[in-house]
Amino acid sequence: MTVDQVLESLGLDPAALKTGDRPVRSPIDGRVFAHVADDTAETLDTKIAR
Repeated sequence: MTVDQVLESLGLDPAALKTGDRPVRSPIDGRVFAHVADDTAETLDTKIAR
């Protein structure tokens, strides 16, 4: 099973996890398997309001 398949099985869009500036690393070997975007005050307010 690939990382993309695991993400899809969790209901996540793999493409959305490849566009941010912050790398997400495996705790086992340090391999980067995603990039996520940092939130701003505005994006957090929007998420909290939902």
